[in-house]
Amino acid sequence: MRQVYADTSYWIALLNHTDHLHAAAVKKTRTLGGHVLVMSEAVLIELLNYASRVPEFRDLAARKVRVALEHPEMDIVPLSHEAFLDALGLYEARGDKEYSLTDCLSMKIMEDRGITDVLTADQHFAQAGFTALLT
Repeated sequence: MRQVYADTSYWIALLNHTDHLHAAAVKKTRTLGGHVLVMSEAVLIELLNYASRVPEFRDLAARKVRVALEHPEMDIVPLSHEAFLDALGLYEARGDKEYSLTDCLSMKIMEDRGITDVLTADQHFAQAGFTALLT
């Protein structure tokens, strides 16, 4: 199965019906049959952090994360000290960019797995040579 990375902006767009990317995220989701969605636990942490500020999203986000953790077509990469250090190395090496540590972790996972497509509108991924599917 083909792998596609799912960034935090994708999950936020699906969760928040008023997000400017909501329609694009829903439309793209309909085309993902036969794909495995890959993400790190850090992406889920970012999603839950975002939702914690909006009471009506908090429970919904927690339910979506629980579903993702059990879904057979979602591969959630656990955090590890080694992955943290790899991401930190990229973060330090790319001081000319505004990559977050979570972006760096995601990029390292994508690089390690040969994933080129990412469900995001974050142009940092395009800067790094990946294809952002929500632009």
